[in-house]
Amino acid sequence: MSAARLDVDPRLAARRAVADRGPVLLGAVVVALVVALLVLVPGALARTADAAVRAAVAQEPGAGHVAVTATWPEDPDGSRAPDPGSVVELDVLTERLVGALPAALDAVLGTPDVAVASARLDVPPGGSVAAGTGLRLVHLRDASGGEPAVSWTAGGPPGAAQSPAPAPAAAAAPVPAPVPVPAPVPAPVGLAEPVAALLGVGPGDRLTLTQRGSPVEVLVTGLFVAVDPDDPRWTRVPGVLAPVTAGRGPTLRTEVGALVPAAALPAARSALPPDSPVRTVTLPVRGEALTAATGPAVRRALAGLEASPAALVPGGPTPVVTTRLGAVLDAAAGATRAAGAQAALLGAGLATGAALVLVLVADVLVRRRAPGLAQRRRRGGSLPGVAVETGLEQLVVTVLAAATGVLAARLVGPAPGGGTTGGATAPAADPALLPGATAPAVAAVVLVAVLAAPVLAVRVSAGTAAGRGRRPPTGAHDARRAAATGRLRRL
Repeated sequence: MSAARLDVDPRLAARRAVADRGPVLLGAVVVALVVALLVLVPGALARTADAAVRAAVAQEPGAGHVAVTATWPEDPDGSRAPDPGSVVELDVLTERLVGALPAALDAVLGTPDVAVASARLDVPPGGSVAAGTGLRLVHLRDASGGEPAVSWTAGGPPGAAQSPAPAPAAAAAPVPAPVPVPAPVPAPVGLAEPVAALLGVGPGDRLTLTQRGSPVEVLVTGLFVAVDPDDPRWTRVPGVLAPVTAGRGPTLRTEVGALVPAAALPAARSALPPDSPVRTVTLPVRGEALTAATGPAVRRALAGLEASPAALVPGGPTPVVTTRLGAVLDAAAGATRAAGAQAALLGAGLATGAALVLVLVADVLVRRRAPGLAQRRRRGGSLPGVAVETGLEQLVVTVLAAATGVLAARLVGPAPGGGTTGGATAPAADPALLPGATAPAVAAVVLVAVLAAPVLAVRVSAGTAAGRGRRPPTGAHDARRAAATGRLRRL
């Protein structure tokens, strides 16, 4: 249908908008403000949800890291001799494990550290040592091989212990003498000063411990204090820097740890039963990379690892994945969904109020144009022409107002795609400009702003045409009826 048949004059519509700039600008301001608020709500919700997830992970014990625990591979010949490749095996395990992580986990986990801990070794009671005291041999390192820094206050660091050499066979013996079995090698360890004070030992002293009835010899080579007691690696195994006591009465348990540097790890392994030392690779969660949007993918990846941990170390002992991260993410996802529902309700209420205001503004605008609309109808103007012309005017004004609101929201709030946290860029919880929580509300406001004035204009024009030739009310009954009709129309 052509513009001539519709009786549409864009220039005349522009002049009318300028002449009636008061109601037009008022409607534009309402649209811009409401759109800006509705665009800002999802961003604020996303930032709040991200902060809540990170706070929950930081506060929940066991949620700030993912621990993968595996035993050592079985020695095929059953030898208890020190294995100089123990440290290399740790590096290989760490590299294979990090390389097998799913992409969703790799994006939120940091540089791993490694801990080797023996099973609990019972310390015989006596002196300051109470019953229920247990000691673990502990080796700590990061992915690059660095160990926690210590300062030796007495003695020195443990080194590689040597097995006693077998006695040489007699030269004149016609038959080769059997090679004697090497004597058990004590595990060289260092003790923190509070641990040594509890056990009542010092450099050069030996401890005879037991694991399931089997004796384990430990040689104390030195005492130390930690250079940085707050290093998170010290927390991987309790009791290394100071005794840890839990329980009361018959359930009282005291845990202490003995430090085994890398040079002494082969000797410590040979002094323990084959199934005693356990390797644990701990991967810390990078809080700045964790968001409410990435939470579901991380949760699915964790569930897959917990169900099939053998994929992390193919061909080796099946590891065990331990973390509280999944449970925390589940709880945070529930809170985020509840907050999203509240945001949608808020958006609906805001859009409803804005729609009512826009209808009132459109009514004021059409009332001001009523004489012009009546004159246009008397000259033969069509109702479709009135609708199209008023609709085009409102469409242009509404689009400009909505674009202004979106631009203002972009300037006030962070740009879509994320913000910065601690100097690192964090992915946004929802990169879309109008997420589903408030997009319907924005669409409803824009639709009402565009259609309210044309509908009312057509209604007024149609009423003008219907009233042509109608005689004015003469009786009191007709006058009352006309007044009531007018009041209803004003409502």
